[in-house]
Amino acid sequence: MNQDIRIQLDFEVTPELVKLYRDSTESPFLGYKAPLALDEAWGKMLSYSHTQTYGKFKRLAIMKIFLGDELIGFSFPRQIVSREFSKYKIPGSVNWYRLGTIFIDKAYRGKGIIEVVVGLFRESYPNLIWQCDAENMASCKAALKAGFLFSHQYYMDEELNSYVFEPHYLFPKAYKVFIHKEFKTMPASFTR
Repeated sequence: MNQDIRIQLDFEVTPELVKLYRDSTESPFLGYKAPLALDEAWGKMLSYSHTQTYGKFKRLAIMKIFLGDELIGFSFPRQIVSREFSKYKIPGSVNWYRLGTIFIDKAYRGKGIIEVVVGLFRESYPNLIWQCDAENMASCKAALKAGFLFSHQYYMDEELNSYVFEPHYLFPKAYKVFIHKEFKTMPASFTR
């Protein structure tokens, strides 16, 4: 099955993509209080496509994940920007990327698809990090299975757009950062 997996990077929005995006909004880790209605999901995906942004960042594309001809997942990959280097503890001497909000249809989870997708993405973007909500154990496990090594955890105050590396009551949201074990440039603070 894994040899039939392919990725496609573009900003085209299709009905299948919108349905997957709507399904992804059921996750407690995306920040929606309730899943989006299909028309809301269409609007958001068209906005992402038009502005080429998701969240506060410019995206490389909408990455579509296919098994044969069937769309089974997506992600919003992007380049890490310089103001994030210290948060991720990475050197600014090379380009770094992250997949961001990677989603696989429930019917295809646990089948090794993420590992293949990461490998395909790394062919063009080798220096890759993975960030996830510290409470999202499925994402943490997927990162490790896909060849990432845990680097560190940081704590964020989304409203202040500020972070710290030690737990603090003013910074309630925790994120884990993983760096792919085959990165091309070793961060100074990281040991294998």
